[in-house]
Amino acid sequence: FGSTDGCTTAADCADDGDPCTAADCDAKTGKCIQAAGSDGFGCSDGSACTAADVCSKGQCSGPPKKCGDGSICSSPLCAIEQGACMAIPKASGTKCGDAKVCSVGLCTEKATGWAVAVEAGAEHSCALKQDATVACWGRSNYGQVGNGSASTRTAPADVTGLKDVVQLSSGHNHNCALKKDGTVWCWGYASLGAIGNGSNKHAYVPAQASGIKDAAYINAGANHSCAVDKAGQAWCWGYNKNGQLGDGSDTYRYTPVKVNNMSGVIAIGGGSDHTCFLRDNGDIWCTGYGGEGRLGVIGSGTTWTAKQMSTLVGARGLASGHGHNCALAKDGSTACW
Repeated sequence: FGSTDGCTTAADCADDGDPCTAADCDAKTGKCIQAAGSDGFGCSDGSACTAADVCSKGQCSGPPKKCGDGSICSSPLCAIEQGACMAIPKASGTKCGDAKVCSVGLCTEKATGWAVAVEAGAEHSCALKQDATVACWGRSNYGQVGNGSASTRTAPADVTGLKDVVQLSSGHNHNCALKKDGTVWCWGYASLGAIGNGSNKHAYVPAQASGIKDAAYINAGANHSCAVDKAGQAWCWGYNKNGQLGDGSDTYRYTPVKVNNMSGVIAIGGGSDHTCFLRDNGDIWCTGYGGEGRLGVIGSGTTWTAKQMSTLVGARGLASGHGHNCALAKDGSTACW
């Protein structure tokens, strides 16, 4: 075995395992050094944002990886620090062809009244329209319809003042919308903090969630809400009796808080008393109430910080129900728990 101190030849020195360097003996100092190895040798710099990494002058690096889904209606984004590769939808209404516009990342025929996404709550429903506005209908005793009234609507009503929406998500009695500027707006039941504006007063029109200005993804659980910022960090707020916010406490949060140790997130599934996170490496982590196996961790009870599922790796998609979850695997199969 080589030394890391005094030496007379390279054979006296220990290699540090870096494929881009080689152990050598500095003739002037008689000390072991790690000198630059051969250029062009394959390596990995540990970043999901580069590809075809090779050694060059003792350093491992590669050209930027092409992110995005190839759609003319989405912009690629790679958060280098977290290694998260995402496709951010362009603003709805952006022209993408003759008589066509972008809507929720898709290039579609221009027709402002068409719905491009639908979400259902406990007793209400909402639709994201092609003109990037939202309409809701059903029960509105807590403001779920978002038109400023508590009256039940038997037909869709436009949500007041909401435009430039790129994603919509509904909980039991509240909704959240992600706007193209990265802000998050929620309305409906607020007693447990799901609106995120610091108030427990029900929101009959959309209110902005405090502190979130660069969101790339949102998800509404039963009585809590979550967002992922463009750096891949997860944030949650609302009901937290069983640790579903993952911030290490059971304190209800009326404004967004960071989920502990949860970066590189590309999707979230919010249930009734639990939340699961899909990370860019395909791993799934869950936090909250562990009954009925909903965390996917054998023998796990309630947890206030997320735990990794060891039995499922390489996931590509995630969705959560009241007390269960399902994931899409790389081979196209699904797994539920």
